[in-house]
Amino acid sequence: MRLSRFFLPILKENPKEAEIVSHRLMLRAGMIRQEAAGIYAWLPLGFRVLKKIEQIVREEQDRSGALELLMPTLQLADLWRESGRYDAYGPEMLRIADRHKRELLYGPTNEEMITEIFRAYVKSYKNLPLNLYHIQWKFRDEQRPRFGVMRGREFLMKDAYSFDLNEAAARVAYNKMFVAYLRTFARMGLKAIPMRAETGPIGGDLSHEFIVLAETGESGVFCNKDVLELPILATIFLLSSSLTVVLAEHAFRRGNIRGFQLWWLITILLAVAFLSSTALEWRRLIFKDHLTISTNLFGTTFYSLVGLHASHVIVGLILLLLVLILSLRGYVTRAHSEHVEMLSWYWHFVDGIWVIVFTVVYIIGR
Repeated sequence: MRLSRFFLPILKENPKEAEIVSHRLMLRAGMIRQEAAGIYAWLPLGFRVLKKIEQIVREEQDRSGALELLMPTLQLADLWRESGRYDAYGPEMLRIADRHKRELLYGPTNEEMITEIFRAYVKSYKNLPLNLYHIQWKFRDEQRPRFGVMRGREFLMKDAYSFDLNEAAARVAYNKMFVAYLRTFARMGLKAIPMRAETGPIGGDLSHEFIVLAETGESGVFCNKDVLELPILATIFLLSSSLTVVLAEHAFRRGNIRGFQLWWLITILLAVAFLSSTALEWRRLIFKDHLTISTNLFGTTFYSLVGLHASHVIVGLILLLLVLILSLRGYVTRAHSEHVEMLSWYWHFVDGIWVIVFTVVYIIGR
């Protein structure tokens, strides 16, 4: 669409109600319009940005194995009374009644409703684990909404709910979601620091919040700058490749050559992503930080251990590529399953060594 036809109501002056830079710029750029305290209309430009962020969140949730559904914004008060949270939630909950005097509420979260859906349809342990999420508007009547859309009363939220057989399985689901959030922030170009947090009225005994360092905000945190430079994303790439190589090996054993080639290719791409990230780190340390092998303990361990490990990754990557090429040309058959399994174990060895290297270099070495 031509800019002349686009609805972009920009402002020349800084709005008086805007306290922080992001709020001022979003108002002046015509992205949002304040309708009431903590309630905003998303104008065409801002709405496009919002939908792109939503899509990134959706893609990472889907990648983690969560299934999307959509629950309504209004919920029955009886559901919340059953859980005991209707009166305990406090004045942040917006309570209303319809024309038939039925008590409703504008959902601040959806534990009660998703549990009701689960118990109505899931009748066997064979349906577990199950992770359901949705992206829906929420309302919490903040006493003092501020900082624009960062602390509004109405907001778009992704909330996911996992159901598992036992605590160990629940922690596995939690860790998958933890990684999904790290991927989401990384795709948005944000360095998010995970920190233990209070569970609040939602409940539970395990919670993290992801903090993005900024001049604005209300929380003061101590953060060692070295934490921001940890190769978290590269580690995720490499450790994920252990899973994909297992999936490739299983497909090969079943005679599913196409499935084998697909998972094998994904393993190769993850290895390339890891090496690319490592190469960028080497470039930064050499040319920007001027780190040498004799600078300190970190320099000594980094160049020796990370370099040695990278050489093993390169060797493994060459072997993976060779197997893929031979497979595409029809030279790899089920008779070569022992060779494929041997290479798979070598790749697991490379991944396992990286855990040790990461501990020695980035935790002990720093």
